[in-house]
Amino acid sequence: MGGTPPPPPPPSDAPPPPPGGGWSPPGTPGGWPSTGPAASPPPGPPVGSSGPFAPPGAYAPPGPGYDYGSGPYVPKAGFWARFAALIIDSLVVGTFSVPAYLAVVLGPKRTTTCTVEDGTITGFGEEPNALCEVPTTGTWVLFAILALAAIVAAVVYYAKLEGGPTGATLGKRALGIKVVDKYTGGPIGTGRGVGRYFARILSALVCYLGYLWMLWDPEKQCWHDKMVNDYVVKAPS
Repeated sequence: MGGTPPPPPPPSDAPPPPPGGGWSPPGTPGGWPSTGPAASPPPGPPVGSSGPFAPPGAYAPPGPGYDYGSGPYVPKAGFWARFAALIIDSLVVGTFSVPAYLAVVLGPKRTTTCTVEDGTITGFGEEPNALCEVPTTGTWVLFAILALAAIVAAVVYYAKLEGGPTGATLGKRALGIKVVDKYTGGPIGTGRGVGRYFARILSALVCYLGYLWMLWDPEKQCWHDKMVNDYVVKAPS
């Protein structure tokens, strides 16, 4: 008689179908044997590795200070340590202007009429009442050259020492502190060291408010620190 023949029975070694019906995918428990090598899962990051998959303990600790990433936690320098370092550096940089001062005091002079009131020279050429010795034009030119050299030397002093590998001027070395990049903890470089030198001028404009700013700033930064993105931290001993 007509009709559709029944489906062939499954192989004798095939697993039974699951209760819900259907068959499991090949290569899985309870399914047909895989006809090829099983694909390996993509390798994942090793446990305990560094980088974005590192455990939470690898990140910088909270609070004021700086973590170099692989080194110990280093706190930021305090106000008085930075103030003492500034005094020492000011004395060092002040010696750069000594040649210009000596050029004016000891250089050639000329005699000219002048106005003197209460022992102080108040003018030249207008109602003179005395003769004064003043530096010659050549002496003033030498003074200007030496004064400019002193300014350049001061810029180089701060830029090379604060921007270099040590991050510390002579004053900062004496107080055990140094300048580091805000984000990497490494040197800020000579270019940013130059910018930091001139940014000090802005910090000193309003009664040195920019220097005092670190007293209440949560990151203990002066204005010139914020301008070049640096921290002043205690140097590891």
